[in-house]
Amino acid sequence: KIQEEACGALRNLSINGDNQLRLVQEGVLTALVTLLQSHSAGVREQTIFTLRNLSAHPENKGFMAQNGVISAVVGLLKIVTTEAAVKEQSAVILRNLSSATEGESRIMKEGAVPQLVTLLRSQDDVIQEQAAVCIRNLALRPTNVPSLIAEGCVPPLIVLLRSPQKKVREHSCGALHNLAASGDTGRARVASEGALPPLISLLRDANARVQEQTIGALIHLAASTGATAQDGPSISVRVLQEGGLAPLVELLESSDSHVVTLAAAALRVLSFTKDARASIVTQGAIPPLLRALQSGVGGDRARAHAAATMRNLSTVEGSDSSFLYEQGIGPLVSYLHSNVQTFGSRGSAEADASSGEGGEDAAEKQARDEVVVHVAGVLRNLSFRKDNVERMTADGVVRPIIDLLKTASRSDATAGTEKSRVQAQCECLILLKNLCSSSEVQAQILAEGGVMPIVKLMREGQNVPAAANFDRADSGKGALDTLTVSTLAVAAMRNIALLPQNRLPLAEFGVLPILVGILQQDNYKAQEQASSAIHVFSRDSQTRTLVMQEGAVQVLVPLLSSEVHRIRSEAVSVVRALSADEENIPALTREGAVKYLVKALTDSDTHLVLQTATAVRNLSVREEAKRTLVAEGAVSALSLLLSSEDADAALQAAIALRNISSDVSNLPKIIADGALAKLIHMLESPREAMVEAAAVTLCNACSLEENEASLLSEGALAPLCALLRSPNPVVAEASAGALRNLTASSTARVAVAKEGVIPSLLALLRSPHERAVTQAATALRNLSIDGNSDGRIVSEGGISPLLAVLKNHAWPEAQAAAAATIRNLSVSAENKPKLQAKGALAALMPLLRGGAAPPSSGGDAASRQEDERVQMITAEIQEHASVAVRNLSLDSAQEDKVVEEGGLPSLIAMLKLEKSAEKSAEQALVVLRNLSLTSAGNCKRIAAEGGVRPVLSLLQSTKEELKEHALVIVVAMAEATPDIRSQIVAEGGIKLILPLLTVSEGSSRIHELSAACLRNLAVERAFQSALASAGAITPLVDLVNNSKAGEVIDQAVGALRNLTLHTENETLALQAGVIPAAIQLARSFGGSVQANAIACLRNLSVKEEAKLKIVQGGGLAPTIEALRLHVTGKASESGSSGSGGSAGGVSDTAENTIVTLRNLSSHEYCQGRMVAEGALEPLFEILRARPASGSPYDGHLSLILRNLSAVKGNEERLASAGGSPGALAKALVPLLQSRDKFCQTHAAATLRNLSSLRDCRVALLARETLDILVRACSSAADETQPQALAVLRNLTTPVSSPESSTAVAADGSFAAEKEGEVSRAVTSVIEAGALPSIVGALYAPSASARKEALCTMRNLSLHSAHRRGIIEEGAIPPLWTIASATLVDTNEDEKKQRESEAAGKGRSHTSGMVEDVACALTVLRNLSLTSGQEVRVATNE
Repeated sequence: KIQEEACGALRNLSINGDNQLRLVQEGVLTALVTLLQSHSAGVREQTIFTLRNLSAHPENKGFMAQNGVISAVVGLLKIVTTEAAVKEQSAVILRNLSSATEGESRIMKEGAVPQLVTLLRSQDDVIQEQAAVCIRNLALRPTNVPSLIAEGCVPPLIVLLRSPQKKVREHSCGALHNLAASGDTGRARVASEGALPPLISLLRDANARVQEQTIGALIHLAASTGATAQDGPSISVRVLQEGGLAPLVELLESSDSHVVTLAAAALRVLSFTKDARASIVTQGAIPPLLRALQSGVGGDRARAHAAATMRNLSTVEGSDSSFLYEQGIGPLVSYLHSNVQTFGSRGSAEADASSGEGGEDAAEKQARDEVVVHVAGVLRNLSFRKDNVERMTADGVVRPIIDLLKTASRSDATAGTEKSRVQAQCECLILLKNLCSSSEVQAQILAEGGVMPIVKLMREGQNVPAAANFDRADSGKGALDTLTVSTLAVAAMRNIALLPQNRLPLAEFGVLPILVGILQQDNYKAQEQASSAIHVFSRDSQTRTLVMQEGAVQVLVPLLSSEVHRIRSEAVSVVRALSADEENIPALTREGAVKYLVKALTDSDTHLVLQTATAVRNLSVREEAKRTLVAEGAVSALSLLLSSEDADAALQAAIALRNISSDVSNLPKIIADGALAKLIHMLESPREAMVEAAAVTLCNACSLEENEASLLSEGALAPLCALLRSPNPVVAEASAGALRNLTASSTARVAVAKEGVIPSLLALLRSPHERAVTQAATALRNLSIDGNSDGRIVSEGGISPLLAVLKNHAWPEAQAAAAATIRNLSVSAENKPKLQAKGALAALMPLLRGGAAPPSSGGDAASRQEDERVQMITAEIQEHASVAVRNLSLDSAQEDKVVEEGGLPSLIAMLKLEKSAEKSAEQALVVLRNLSLTSAGNCKRIAAEGGVRPVLSLLQSTKEELKEHALVIVVAMAEATPDIRSQIVAEGGIKLILPLLTVSEGSSRIHELSAACLRNLAVERAFQSALASAGAITPLVDLVNNSKAGEVIDQAVGALRNLTLHTENETLALQAGVIPAAIQLARSFGGSVQANAIACLRNLSVKEEAKLKIVQGGGLAPTIEALRLHVTGKASESGSSGSGGSAGGVSDTAENTIVTLRNLSSHEYCQGRMVAEGALEPLFEILRARPASGSPYDGHLSLILRNLSAVKGNEERLASAGGSPGALAKALVPLLQSRDKFCQTHAAATLRNLSSLRDCRVALLARETLDILVRACSSAADETQPQALAVLRNLTTPVSSPESSTAVAADGSFAAEKEGEVSRAVTSVIEAGALPSIVGALYAPSASARKEALCTMRNLSLHSAHRRGIIEEGAIPPLWTIASATLVDTNEDEKKQRESEAAGKGRSHTSGMVEDVACALTVLRNLSLTSGQEVRVATNE
């Protein structure tokens, strides 16, 4: 009882605050803690009340916690039977001690939480309240929260939210508030345990403190980023779903400023969630938020929360936020106007020190600055909508923004104030950037002095981080993280520069050097914005120049390889813009931009690829850049890009490839990388620019023949042909150019022609565009090479438009192409009359004198270069025109037209053109050549117009073609008339031609024509000696010996043939070795070469020393072989061009061979060799095949055989010639009937020689043969008669006996063994009617004839059977006349004849007379033996 009373006294004393501290200091706690364990309920009650009172003093709390109070109290609570009053006071003690750090810690250590949770479930409102306050205090330390949650404090706290006691509701909300504020774990558990509905209900609680705690709890719950959001809506959204938004909005109108502030803060937190913003706007939060901003209820803190909430809500787009857009802009701009001047001036340390409120005043000031920042942020977000820009501008937002940007940093400013200033400037810079979508704002900023503060921020803000991570829900729009103030200033400056007229003034403010400097920073955001700004400045040529001058290229190029995609993209855009000026391309190439651009072509960003492709296109116009692009692999990337889904990028790639393809060395790479099929596909694109680029590239690709097959196989022809009728002149020109290049190939020409392209090309000739006409005309030129297409061109009416182009001197290249087409058309014989009918010659003739425009008068290098180009084209036109005239001149029907149109003077004049027009001169020469070959009349006209000298002068040209054509003309003229030959010689032609014969110089064609010239000149005997004297024979022999060309040899030996005709040249010919050369040719060649070679031998074989050389040199064999081939019909027909009458053919060869053999047969050495080498067989065959009317060879053959038959040793071969005995003799007999007395004589002489041979006698004794012989005995030819009589004499003489009387017996008869043979021969002769001719010959004036007749008569008279016939034929009188002749000739003529005949036999003519007398007496003697005839003989009757 005493303890109870004592404790009661202490309880009463402890009610006083001073006593509370003293009691503890006096050490009462130990006793009191002990008494708590008393068995007396009264003692425990008094003790617990005393401890409760003591725990109320702040200074006792820590001491009590450390001295066992908490442990004892917790022990009491663990006893189930503890009295309610004790439990209540225990709860109060724990509540009081939990507010102290030591008490809060000790409570947790003593494990009081379960007892506190139990107390929360008590039915006693006081106990509930005290336990809630205690847990509220414990939850202030985040480390305690897991234990509190684990012990299950949340559910009972949630239950208590519905307590009728406001204090219980307040502290339960407070406890949940603290639990949610501890972190995601606490927030998640509170939310998951179902706290949101009761908390939201409490927003409408009548007690302001309850509202405050409730809003606080919701604020922290809504800030959750924990796991609860993973399985469903976020807590913020759940707050809205549970109806928490409306009461919060309503609380903005509360009269309690603290509640208003918290409600604005809650809405601010909720607005962080994007999904919640639209709902907040829909629930009508914006008007009260605006009123909170304007009214100031809740102070600047409430304004700050309201402004921050509106900033977050301002990101909402659409009709839900229309009130803000329509009604909020004005008040917001107005607020800035009202507060901009004092912004940042209220946060100095000095102001804080002078303020009576200390730190509170500073916080309020900071809040007011924060309001400005958030208002600027709202306007910034709203400015992302373009329709708001006009409203803001109209409300005057630009001015306060500029003023805010001018806010300077203060050295005495607090950290918070400085942060707000930076934040405001950042918001204003972004806002300004967005406002600059209006050109009005862009101009206004410059006009109102807004540039300098931005320039200053660009320069000074490079190391100042932009306001980062202050309350924001708009990080997706213009996020400031990793940004600097300078970066934002650059972005604003970029947009200001979007107005073209601002760029140069901005550059004058020194913007460009700063931008270039920023590019070198490590801050990628800064680099991105700076490169973007430079890109804008690079859009004008003036500022592009300034950008280059500031060295931007050196800094930009490395950024092309930046790891940051946006930087690469902006850098590429700048390079694209700079490359628009061709003078910038070398620097870009030099600094290595190309390799980075090529890599960027394959980027996944289509916009970047488009910018890169455009830059590459720009670079590709310069050769040095083009080479670098190819080397860096741009072709492959561009080829791939052709099939891009981005049509613009594909277009740029196509244009770049077009530029690259202008260098033909790049075309194989373009084709190899697969661009061809894609380009062909582009030809059918609906985009004209793409078609144009593809067409030009394909035009270039077609310039290489190796691409032809690919182009055809990929189907390029059809679209190219279709595009010829494109209204775009570039496309039409490129298509025509592609076809022009393709048709350079014969294969492609056929394919192009099959596409029916000719009408389209002809239509294009009428285009007003020179290049298109030129390409079309050139394509037609190529097509006209084909024999089928040229007819199509004509049939489609192509001549007239071509001639129209031909007459257009203003377009020299087109004119040249048209001239070339006309040239090709003129090749066809079918086209020539059609061309002439359309006036082609009339159009061509002026061009021979120069068809292009006259040179310009400019003196600069460009003008001179153009003059040279025009001159070259003029020469080309002249060339084509001259070729066309040349072709037309080949038509005999057009020859007169060429002359009538005045062609000859022009053509001859062209021969005198300068070296630059050598081709035209050549073609003119060809025309003259054609004319000269057509007729001798044209040769006369050429010579008459003075053409001989210029043609001869061209023989000195260094061009083989010119010399060749000139020589052809000279050959033709030399063949035409003696007068022209004389003119050629007079003009020094021999001296000009002879050097061209040199074997070591010139072509075989030149040698051929030069030799032909000499050959034709040598037709004139007057020039043969001159040519030989000038030294022509030796080089001709050299050509014969050394040339491998048959044509050369033919002409050379032909010339030698003509030269050797002159006897004065024989010695020179022998010395020059003509004979060995001719022999070799006769042996190695046939035809005209062989004929002319043998003709040379023929000409020289008249000279005795030459005969021996020919035979000893082996000339007989080829000569005889040539004759044999002629006989067998195997000789090849061959002529010789320009031979001037000295051509060799088969008959010519035979004649020359026979004449050569004739000449050689007169030489004793040659006679035996000829027979031995087989000459008889072909000679016989000629005789055998001789026509009855005679042969031109008869005389030569008869002389050859006569000469050969006169040589002993040849008899047997002669007798057996022809394959049968006497065949040769029989074949010779018809020659006795020749009209040629020479032939008759030699044939008779040959037969005389052959008739002494036994094998020949049989053939000659044949009746048909004897008939001819007998008639020959009466021949009027002086030499034939004696030879024929000699044949009869031989036939009637025994073969084995010489001509003597020893074979006759004393009775005048033959020996017995010969009697039968001779008798038959005599009988045959008599029967052939020879007696009259023989008797008649006795009267012949020729002594040799009389002698042969006497000898024959002598032989006949030996046969008694025929003596009477002889007498009756009247032989006695002439015999007596001869027998009675004196040895002294009284007839002078007969004397000379006898002397001549005697000299031929090596005897005196006197001995011949004696023989005749003796022979006559012998005949008379024999006749006198005839019975009954003696008197007649004796009386000469």
